[in-house]
Amino acid sequence: MRYISRERIVPPEGWQKKAEKALAEIALISDPEERKRAINRKSKIWKELKEILQQCSHDKCWYCESKVTHTAPGDVDHWRPKNAVEECPDHPGYWWKAFDWDNFRFSCNNCNRHNTDTENNHTGGKEAHFALWDESRRVRDSSGDIRLEEPLLLDPVRASDPPLLTFDEDGMARPSRTEQQSPKAYKRAHYSIEVYHLNRSKLKNRRQFYVCNKVKALIQEGEDYLSMEKGENSSAAREGYNKVVERLYEMVRPEEEYSAAAKAVLYTYRNLEWVDELCRNL
Repeated sequence: MRYISRERIVPPEGWQKKAEKALAEIALISDPEERKRAINRKSKIWKELKEILQQCSHDKCWYCESKVTHTAPGDVDHWRPKNAVEECPDHPGYWWKAFDWDNFRFSCNNCNRHNTDTENNHTGGKEAHFALWDESRRVRDSSGDIRLEEPLLLDPVRASDPPLLTFDEDGMARPSRTEQQSPKAYKRAHYSIEVYHLNRSKLKNRRQFYVCNKVKALIQEGEDYLSMEKGENSSAAREGYNKVVERLYEMVRPEEEYSAAAKAVLYTYRNLEWVDELCRNL
């Protein structure tokens, strides 16, 4: 998960009026089931922003950093669920946020929809999950102040949330803080890993193979070149070392797939002076 700046999200001209009109129509419906159907019939409104949201993350899922494809083009996720809340069965959903672009997140199908990991039979997917630290603060209608809620889910548009996630050298997503250090931060990260299904086998294996293993190999290669610099062919060694540093810089760029995992693995080698220097310049 990388931080996504809201400033990059600019709805096209005329979209806001269209969204406001849809919300006004929905607000007149009192029956929850009828309102749910009416909201879903207007899905074209939020889908119009999908490309803009996708571009904000360089075509990556905002939750797991997987690149979307033509066969799995991704979803516009309503961060606060629009029609129901899994953890609160009698809640009608945050229907008044159904057409609020500030509530939209770009997600791959696997992070957003219910799915089962066939390798370990573990299920995940955000769907209508939205737990709070204190359930008594949950807002139930548009008159409430949602700023009083404390969501457990990590949110990529909050700059302080993505750092609560980290990755080990095998590509596993982990809370960056221990339960002893910060119980709330730990619980939020753990809950988010489960709900977003961030350790589903195929995803974890891709992170390990394409990112974590490559970072480790590049660091070993950099160490080898530094040792060779003392020999006769020092110019070639310096050039090789420079190529290693360039590649590591590339792997942690925001537009690269699983760059947060690459950065996390890189940071585990800060005991090496040259890696520490590189990290301080990221």
